Amino acid sequence: MSQADGYVRIVTQNDVSEAQRSTEQLGDTIQEALDTTPADNMTNAMGSLEDGISDTGDAALKTGDIIKANLVSEAVTQGIQKLGSALKAAASNAVSMAMSNETAFAKASTLLSGDDLTKYFEGLIEMSNRTGVAFTDLAESMYSALSAGVPQDNVLEFVENTVNLSKGGFTQTATAIDIVTTALNAYQMEMSEDTHVQDVLITTQNLGKTTVDELASNMGKLIPTANGVNVAFDQLGAMYATVTANGVATAETTTYLNAMINELGASGSTAEKAMQAATAGTDMAGKKFSEISAMGYDVTDVLKLMDEYAQSTGKSLSDMFSSSEGAKAANILLSNAESFKSNITAMIDSTGAAATAAETMMDTTAEKTQVAKNQIDNLTSAIAEQLLPAIGETAQSVSDALDSSGIKTVAETCLLYTSPSPRD
Repeated sequence: MSQADGYVRIVTQNDVSEAQRSTEQLGDTIQEALDTTPADNMTNAMGSLEDGISDTGDAALKTGDIIKANLVSEAVTQGIQKLGSALKAAASNAVSMAMSNETAFAKASTLLSGDDLTKYFEGLIEMSNRTGVAFTDLAESMYSALSAGVPQDNVLEFVENTVNLSKGGFTQTATAIDIVTTALNAYQMEMSEDTHVQDVLITTQNLGKTTVDELASNMGKLIPTANGVNVAFDQLGAMYATVTANGVATAETTTYLNAMINELGASGSTAEKAMQAATAGTDMAGKKFSEISAMGYDVTDVLKLMDEYAQSTGKSLSDMFSSSEGAKAANILLSNAESFKSNITAMIDSTGAAATAAETMMDTTAEKTQVAKNQIDNLTSAIAEQLLPAIGETAQSVSDALDSSGIKTVAETCLLYTSPSPRD
């Protein structure tokens, strides 16, 4: 082997190793920028990406004709492949998120009027960044809220309020929207009363053995019945809190309460006849249960009179109901009448309960991590439209160059598509 041959081989090995290291570092830089870099440092990461590409180009060009002379090592090829994989993954992830966001907002926008929908899109992005809830979930929630009759001018505030409920109530935002709008519509409340409904739900969760998620799955079945006989939402929440606190599951509580309220409100039923007999001589005499409720009495006021009447006839409160389910609810409520009345007061005075619960949950490490991740996802989606063309073209060029082992072409391509100066 001649001295010149040895020199060429030494230079080749050193320069190829340098190209390999630069290329692998470039791939690592891209992956870190896309996977772990906080949103507020993304600009610095992209600057590092540009520097990395320049270093790779210098190292690759330094080998020049030696590499072109088919002295390319497997190590360099692997480094370039790592770069290509990172670029392609970036394009794929960004496109996927951007398309999902676009589709979700397009659905919600079918219920929006006016020419300028940008404020709603940007409002959801900002809300997503603050709360850690995915943009697509918020857009779906906005669609549900608009469908339920929430005014367009208030829909962003309404959705964010229900995010508080979902955080503190261990449920999904869409589920929270469903139970809140069901209550608002059934009780014909103003949409501005949504926060009170949420506060009552959280207070019911706090005082009972239930969650907002469980209430959302069951309470909607009872709300129309309760409203039909003028049982206020505050009292309904107190019923759930009292009965579940006594060890009855939320679903069973719904069955028991539904049976009790239905029978008290049904003309000619066993319970209704007993109520009429029990209230004789009082200001409730001759009135329907719905009318007694409208007077401001709660259900235990009626049940107390029914129990006294039952005992006077040698019977029990359970005998005043034709269904065992209704009797169970009545007995639990009357046995815990004092705590039930206290729970009603707690529901009325529950202002701020949902917001407080949400703040507690948002202060956890898990929620803070989710917020940070969501901010990165939203940023990736936002820059996709500007970044994707360069990433996509570069990734394709890297792939094409690999086929021909054109490392110089790869370096020049990377520099071309990531250059800050405009391209023709």
